[in-house]
Amino acid sequence: MSQAGFAFYSTESRRSTDLVRRTFEICESVDGFEIGPPDETVEPDDFSLKKGGGFELYWQNGPGRVSVGFKDESFPEHFISIFIQRHIFFPEDDEGEYEGLTSAVMELVRALAIEHNPYYVVSPNPEPEVGPDPVDVMPTTAEFELGRIPWFGVYSSSLIDELGGREHVLETPAWHVEELETGSILLIRTRAPWAYLGRDHPVDRYLLDGEDDATDDSGDVDSLGLQDPFAALSAGDYGADVCVTPEDIDPEFPNEDLQLERVYVDESGDLRRVDDDTFVRNVVDGHYEDDGAFLEAMLSEVPDDADHDRLMVSTLLHERIPTTFVRLEDPDDENVVTRVLDLGVDIDKHDLLFSLARVANEGDFEDDEVASIEGALETLADVDDPEVAERIIEERLLL
Repeated sequence: MSQAGFAFYSTESRRSTDLVRRTFEICESVDGFEIGPPDETVEPDDFSLKKGGGFELYWQNGPGRVSVGFKDESFPEHFISIFIQRHIFFPEDDEGEYEGLTSAVMELVRALAIEHNPYYVVSPNPEPEVGPDPVDVMPTTAEFELGRIPWFGVYSSSLIDELGGREHVLETPAWHVEELETGSILLIRTRAPWAYLGRDHPVDRYLLDGEDDATDDSGDVDSLGLQDPFAALSAGDYGADVCVTPEDIDPEFPNEDLQLERVYVDESGDLRRVDDDTFVRNVVDGHYEDDGAFLEAMLSEVPDDADHDRLMVSTLLHERIPTTFVRLEDPDDENVVTRVLDLGVDIDKHDLLFSLARVANEGDFEDDEVASIEGALETLADVDDPEVAERIIEERLLL
């Protein structure tokens, strides 16, 4: 299950017992949370910063738990992290101010930003497969420069200057812009993190390109970077798709919903199952008015012989997924997609595929890069202990 996360950065060390104490006090001050577990008394002295650590906040008005962790990473120092399961954090409605748990978490992050006055706070998109690459929005070196504007950010004065100055940033055409009492600016690009994620978003163009007259082009088909990796295949070519039923389309895809489909491209450009020749979906190619139309095109021309109970839609329609991930030389061959789906782990396999795609992007889709990824997955398949395999994935493959 994917998570929504907030990372706090500083240009100087924050590791102290005072950091823990002040963070506790802020967490206790936000209505609706109880530092838990509920049947235990937790105090700041219970945590050793030498071992990292953290605590849990339990939402008192329904299901929900927020993890608050203390970090120790090199400059810029990552000193606090906040995580919550994405599916309970964001409401289904798409209008109005945040309410309930969502509102409380946002107030918690805002209060901690005021209390600690960090250099930068960021929430990379909770849907990394369609959002900005984390390396574009999160500091990894001392020479940090934003390559994209994240969904949520708190920017200190030095970052504000780099983005065009205080007055310029305060006029950003974002869903929410607020100047905090510390002088930092809190900016939420869009109400929903998965709304219009392209680099041509008006916020990116306004802050990164200096376009004062940036307008909303959210109807552009490229807003989510949608692309069908099967569009590069020819009639008769084989591939492996990761699909869900049309009813299971959602911003995230749990492992239990994913279905591996070994397919071939027929003469009409459709995908059909290798084992019984039944129709799976249309291959999507060309330009569409918006993202919704692009997705609907997967089942826009269903042939007469199709079994409507077996129609599927792909979870891999994104420009980051290279054709080499889905192509099969032979029907029973293996590739990155089949090896990931065959892993006996509980880690989100959809997220893992997109993380591996980022690795491949960094390698410019070189054959040896993909071969290296497949080799790592083959090695993982031989690991008998699922917990060991999951730890290897988390430490080496998830970006």
